[in-house]
Amino acid sequence: MFRLCVRPSLKIVASVLGLSLLSGAALAGASCPLTSKDAGGKVESLAEVQVVAWPAKEARPAGVLQTPALHPDEEMPVKGGLKQVWNINPAGRNVQADCYYGGNNKPVSVDVTALKHCTAEISTKGVWNSFNCD
Repeated sequence: MFRLCVRPSLKIVASVLGLSLLSGAALAGASCPLTSKDAGGKVESLAEVQVVAWPAKEARPAGVLQTPALHPDEEMPVKGGLKQVWNINPAGRNVQADCYYGGNNKPVSVDVTALKHCTAEISTKGVWNSFNCD
């Protein structure tokens, strides 16, 4: 099992807090919108993104915290922040991005198994500028 994660800081730290799944999103590309409404209608900003992977013939493990984090394949400074790129090579694995908003512990999850790579841009202040997979 593999887990790759990005947090809104220059150091990458891992944590997984929950699961929900949006099916079919990976076919045309996928992204974590920069904002989302919580159950009460309050708009929350993107706070964290994690990309997790596990063997294709198995269900997603409940305790993904035990799996090692995968680091970006490329990491480079960009004006006002940091750009990170992950080459998605599922090779018999399921891969999905978990998008966390505000203080919400339950992510919006997007299947990215069929995509080639994911890119994150994070400001030096820890603000998410983008997270997209294609």
